[in-house]
Amino acid sequence: MCGDGLRWVGVEQCDGGADNGEDKPCKPDCTGAICGDGFVGPGEACDDANLVNEDGCTNACKLPTCGDGFVQAGEQCDAGAGNDNTGSCTLACKVSACGDGFVQAGEGCDDGNLVQTDDCPNHCQLPVCGDGYAWAGHELCDDGNATQGDGCFECLPAKRAFVTSTTYDGNLGGLAGAAAKCQTRADAAGLGGTWDVWLSTDASSPSTRFLPSLPGYRRIDNVIVANTLADLTDGTIDIAISVTELGTTPSASDVWTGSGPNGQATTATCTNWTTNSSAVTGEYGRSNGSNAVWSDNGNPATCNGLRRLYCFEL
Repeated sequence: MCGDGLRWVGVEQCDGGADNGEDKPCKPDCTGAICGDGFVGPGEACDDANLVNEDGCTNACKLPTCGDGFVQAGEQCDAGAGNDNTGSCTLACKVSACGDGFVQAGEGCDDGNLVQTDDCPNHCQLPVCGDGYAWAGHELCDDGNATQGDGCFECLPAKRAFVTSTTYDGNLGGLAGAAAKCQTRADAAGLGGTWDVWLSTDASSPSTRFLPSLPGYRRIDNVIVANTLADLTDGTIDIAISVTELGTTPSASDVWTGSGPNGQATTATCTNWTTNSSAVTGEYGRSNGSNAVWSDNGNPATCNGLRRLYCFEL
């Protein structure tokens, strides 16, 4: 009989006698424990006696887990053994997507965060100039286009320009002294950058001193003054350079230039900006002008008068 400890050949699969049990290698009915018999036998985590792999117990008598190859409740997918996070289903049993932290086919990178300006933007492609995101530490701007006149070109912002809040007579210490005054005003306002002055001498003028490769110029309030150096020196500017380094807008003022609106020297330069004599003259412009008068008012003034300077970022 089953349970006597003797296996009846052809009738019993096993007989462990008093050791028979539902959780034993030999069950109480003297049949051997197998996955699917409804009894949790040795080596089984569960046994629900059905053929459903997606419930609380798989057909391998294992508790459901991500990576078992069966899509359980709460899982989007399950690629089973051999999954390496590069396919359509990650090791977290989620459908592969940009931002999951795994580099999938078609992705150049995936750092698993929502930062658009780091080494891997949210579109999971390596950052490049023109993708619309300013790559921190590499790009100063990125507006996603190649338009030169919109303030950001080749991922460089348009350089800044201001009219000084302070005034000076014609003895500026030469061209170098005038440029130093621009730098001093910019530093005092916390603008940073390197600055030059819109001023000409017999030996130098903005048309040759300023870099043609710069992506335009903007006022301190970010309004575009000129799209390029060529635009700056074509006789007019887009808007008057009427904002100071402090962001203030003084009433219309005279500005020493010694330059025509083409950025080239005139004959009146206060002896190359080394004298404040009332017997010598210097050319000046008007800070409220956007036509030619912005740089050349047409009537030089004596060098003992006080006027502002135009300062441009290099």
